[in-house]
Amino acid sequence: MILIISSIYDTSTDTVIDWLHSYKIPFLRINEDFIYEMEVVIDASQSKFIIHGVDLSTVKVVWFRKHGFYVDYFDLKYITERYSFELTNFILNETGAVRKLVIDYLLSNSSIKWLGKPAKLPINKPFALNIAKQIGLNIPDTFIVSNKDSYQEILNFDLNNYIIKPISDVLPIPINSSEHLIMLTTMFDSEDNLKLPSKAIPSIIQKKISKKFEVRAFCIDGKIFATKIIEAESKLDHRFNLFDQRTRFETYDFTESDKQLLNRLLAFFDLNCASVDFIVDEHDKLFFLEINPTGQFGYHSRPNNYSLDKIIAEHLKQLYNE
Repeated sequence: MILIISSIYDTSTDTVIDWLHSYKIPFLRINEDFIYEMEVVIDASQSKFIIHGVDLSTVKVVWFRKHGFYVDYFDLKYITERYSFELTNFILNETGAVRKLVIDYLLSNSSIKWLGKPAKLPINKPFALNIAKQIGLNIPDTFIVSNKDSYQEILNFDLNNYIIKPISDVLPIPINSSEHLIMLTTMFDSEDNLKLPSKAIPSIIQKKISKKFEVRAFCIDGKIFATKIIEAESKLDHRFNLFDQRTRFETYDFTESDKQLLNRLLAFFDLNCASVDFIVDEHDKLFFLEINPTGQFGYHSRPNNYSLDKIIAEHLKQLYNE
């Protein structure tokens, strides 16, 4: 049995599952978004963990694809408004404890093979930048600040050359039943500077790189599938242009030196599957941006015929048959 831990919104998981169906490989998919709806039976005294009728002792392989909200956001919103935030927090703690119990049980079984591991999440962005720099990769000038004086000292009022982004992983935040708020990289401009309070929540400030194109590399078991993302009208974050038909996706080849550095970075974090983002400046200098063990791969797999969903399914099949 292959256990897939994912999110209800992750369509990339769906396409990998299509291949598993064709290979006739048994699997169980768990969407963490709705863990409170799972059929869970745990007999701690007998070490029996059963989810949706499947005994987890039969699991040979786990693909940790995605993690999401443990409970439906709108249920939590209703509970908070109707009762209290403390009750909402209690429910999150309870569902989180069940999740941790299941994950700990799986991790305790040394015979289970993993593609991606929850223990590797989340990878702190500033820490990853620091390690990448130590390994030998180029990184943008990066700061974390939380007060206005520090912002202005770093920016030196050169507001057109710095960007701001969140420190942690960015999950879609539901606004209503059909819309989500997604935080992307943006410029730190003069208006932001005027609105900035004396103290603020810490954020990442980076020196803006004059971009030629972005590179997203999907790495699995030592193999690297890299895509050059070329925008007709360059934006700070290429995701702004994903639906622009003029945006081009082309195959990209790292130099042997850069491949070695990337593999060293993956080895440091003990990752056998991850998406890694880079940017290339106007002088063809490659800069590391971030590494995400659960990053998206579908939108840049199709244009280059990488068939990453098939490659992942074949890797899971190989692990299952070992």
